[in-house]
Amino acid sequence: MEIGNGSDDAENNHIAYDVTYVEDISQQGSDFLDCGIYLLAFVEYLSEGEGIPVKYLDSKLHRITYGALLWEYAMKKMKDGAVSDNKAPP
Repeated sequence: MEIGNGSDDAENNHIAYDVTYVEDISQQGSDFLDCGIYLLAFVEYLSEGEGIPVKYLDSKLHRITYGALLWEYAMKKMKDGAVSDNKAPP
């Protein structure tokens, strides 16, 4: 596959790259078009090298997990007396 790089120079007009097609990869259903949880799963995969479930990603479980992590982080900040520079009301 090739894409243009916006250059006017004919020699450098296209950049070739390999594309790998993966079958049975997790996809969100058409009835729920919120891609945020899939983005978070992919970021987790990139940052920690953890695999993404190939056939099924339980988005509800991931939301609960991330909610629990945020809650734990907030409680730790409160316990440690951390103060944010954010001017938003509590």
